[in-house]
Amino acid sequence: MAKAFLLAFTIAYCMGCSQSANRQDLPGAVLDKINTEAKEWVAVFCQFKSTAFNLTDTFRMRRSPDTATKAELDSFYAIYKPLIRFSPDGHFFADIYSYQLNLEKDGDQFVATPEIDQQVELFDTKKNITYGLVSGGTENWIDEALWLDDSNLILAGITKDSLANRHPVILVVNTNTGLIQEFSCSDEKCIQTGRYSSPGLSRLKITGL
Repeated sequence: MAKAFLLAFTIAYCMGCSQSANRQDLPGAVLDKINTEAKEWVAVFCQFKSTAFNLTDTFRMRRSPDTATKAELDSFYAIYKPLIRFSPDGHFFADIYSYQLNLEKDGDQFVATPEIDQQVELFDTKKNITYGLVSGGTENWIDEALWLDDSNLILAGITKDSLANRHPVILVVNTNTGLIQEFSCSDEKCIQTGRYSSPGLSRLKITGL
């Protein structure tokens, strides 16, 4: 009886060690970047700084058939350049707003005709290629985009649970490999407790939101 119990305990312990060894946590450099450059976003969650983020999914960027002429790109920049996020070397930019907000310029203001759905895209400025990254809606969306370095993009967003509590989710996009890693919050008590307003959006005069 004692030997059977000891054997069962040993198997369970080893399985736990294996699961822990296989678990992949969010890189510390990514979390440091978020805590310093997206601190307003971090501040709307309780227990954010004491929780861990574990890898829960991996998928690939999707190449879009769309291309943009120089005139179309210049027109896009005229409206969205303050909101898009360029990589440090200028090779790529991330766009989390244009599909959803549908902005038009009216004098020194912008008028939004918002959609419920969100499409987050990455644009290669050298090859003139657009990549689809993630889609959002009423249950999950991306709030912020920031670059860790020339080839690693960080997307910070929200996912809702069955009780409609909002939990943070972080995605890391590697432009070299085309892989997107999704890291979910390991603490169910880490939820959004206040309304988040993006500083980037707040700097523009936008009506219709």
